[in-house]
Amino acid sequence: MNRAKVYLSLILVSVTVFFAVLIFLGHWIHEPLPLQEPVQIVIEPGLSGRQIGHLLKKNGVIDSVEAFRWAIWLQGAEQDLRLGTVYITPPMTRYELVEILRQKSPMLVRVRLQEGWPSWRIFHILSEELNLSSSRFRFLFSDQEFIASLGLEVKNLEGFLFPDTYNISADASEEDVLRQLVGEFKEISSEISLEKKAKKVGLSLNEAVTVASIIEREVRVKKERPIVSAVFHNRLEKRMLLQADPTVLYAFRDFSKLLSRDDLNIDSAYNTYRYKGLPPGPICNPGRSSLMAAVEPVDSEYLYFVSCGDGRHYFSKNYREHLAAVRKYRR
Repeated sequence: MNRAKVYLSLILVSVTVFFAVLIFLGHWIHEPLPLQEPVQIVIEPGLSGRQIGHLLKKNGVIDSVEAFRWAIWLQGAEQDLRLGTVYITPPMTRYELVEILRQKSPMLVRVRLQEGWPSWRIFHILSEELNLSSSRFRFLFSDQEFIASLGLEVKNLEGFLFPDTYNISADASEEDVLRQLVGEFKEISSEISLEKKAKKVGLSLNEAVTVASIIEREVRVKKERPIVSAVFHNRLEKRMLLQADPTVLYAFRDFSKLLSRDDLNIDSAYNTYRYKGLPPGPICNPGRSSLMAAVEPVDSEYLYFVSCGDGRHYFSKNYREHLAAVRKYRR
């Protein structure tokens, strides 16, 4: 009888401990991780759970490799961790991390496209990050049937690939990616009433994006963008040459090039030193503030500007004042 009581007591203690451990693990596995910023990691084939743990710890996702291995074991995911690029964003618990690492839905690849990048640079980044065809991107870039399917009436997609940080499905096609980028452009342009405001200042949508693209390449100081926009609008109204260096650089397909006097004679419709009016289309993909500046120029009589050498510009209303500024700031 005493032995039976002992066995019963042991069973009760074991059950109590078991449930206590379950409760503890339930709380433990749902505790938040130390991750503070979004991170993208690449899990290569052949990595063990421990190696993946070290990779996660190195990137600040977890604080303990052993704790990560326990979480994998508890969720039965030892043989179920996926490979490739994984995007992890806080806040996140141990449980959620393991579920992300084992989920079978398409992985997301984080791609950052900077303001002012021309299409060829965007296609290079997209093809590298997503393992897609750069030549396919270039074909779709000017394919009129595809462009029409996006609801645009332009010769190519330059200027309409909105620069931002995207989470793109790892199994997306080139068409899917371009739709995502153009979709973002259309959403932003709708938010700022771009087409409506463009009409008010006498521009089509393509012309407004073209002005914005030149502003994007010309201006580093955000508050100067509406002023530079006014210069371009004033020169267009007076039928003056725009004389914008970035348009010539676009003709050379090299924004890092140092222009010479001979370069300014290149016979290209993008050479605004030679041909009046706007170039045929955008020269890069502008961000939100440049798009807004293009259709919201300040009320100004400025016709010229020259770089001060520190990112800012000096603005002039007449050529005489402009020449004095050139002598001062290019000395």
